[in-house]
Amino acid sequence: MNRKHGKKIISAVILTAAFTAIFLAAQGKSGDTQIQSDLQKPDSQEQLGGKIASVTPEKKKSDELKRKLTDYAWAYIDVVKDYEEQHPYSTCSYELIYFDEDDIPELAAGVNEYYLSLFMFDQGEVFTLMDDWPYGIKGNPGYEYLPGQNAMRYYYTEQAGAFRYEEYLTVWSTPDGDSTHMLSFCYEDNLYIKFFNDENHNGQLDEGEDYDGEHFFYGREEITAKEYDAYQIHGDYVYIRGSKTAEEMIDELLLHKKDLDVALQADSTIRGVLYSYIFWLLCSNAIFRNSSILICIALAIASMRSSSIYSDRANTERISSPIILISSNGIQL
Repeated sequence: MNRKHGKKIISAVILTAAFTAIFLAAQGKSGDTQIQSDLQKPDSQEQLGGKIASVTPEKKKSDELKRKLTDYAWAYIDVVKDYEEQHPYSTCSYELIYFDEDDIPELAAGVNEYYLSLFMFDQGEVFTLMDDWPYGIKGNPGYEYLPGQNAMRYYYTEQAGAFRYEEYLTVWSTPDGDSTHMLSFCYEDNLYIKFFNDENHNGQLDEGEDYDGEHFFYGREEITAKEYDAYQIHGDYVYIRGSKTAEEMIDELLLHKKDLDVALQADSTIRGVLYSYIFWLLCSNAIFRNSSILICIALAIASMRSSSIYSDRANTERISSPIILISSNGIQL
């Protein structure tokens, strides 16, 4: 290897090392900005309609999907605070569940054995799927769901157990594939069992009509046990119950946010290393010696822009209710 070629390689290595150092320094600075934003109290904004909270990501940014994944944590923190304010004399509990198939969890809130609310985050907004739906009465033991399958089930009885109804719900999508943000029944008519022979078909347990087994119905039509089974949505259902206090739920949401931020920052760092490798190849290749500096400057600008999403996110407008909560690690929110 001649001396001239060796000097080129040494120069390329030095330039690449300098470029990588600048990139990583920018990453560290943006990471510090993000940690500080975790400790800042968000600004307040009025609630609108059925939307409990909202954020305002810039739709045209290429990182919208990534920002959407972390914004739900802030939005749900506001929901928890608002829910605590609305139920000052209740012992509320909370849980994150994965009701549908996406990677963003739903937030369950309520008082166990009494009522349940469920919130969904989508397209930068929080929607109310259930608003303090009661249970524990009329033979309803609670609401069950199939994790990740967008299906819910619950039972209730009437006339002292003479009728047992079961309902299935889902969040339908529009023809364009967008969510309706509403829990809707899967069937138009009721699916239920009569445990007596309703001889006069008046829907009442009358004198002389005895409990004689199961009679299956869809709407007013009596159907066979096999047909009834075909209407049922089978699977390993899980009851929706909260296991965390407001402070514990906020701590978990902060962890969700930080874990996602770490993943995004790691992805950006990998891009930086890749750009550095391309930088080295260009600088060490004599064919591109006249244009390599301009190309590398362009790559440097692209890398710095990719890391700026963290400082951008720190300035994103967020929602807050007036109530103040202290998480278990002492952070005021």
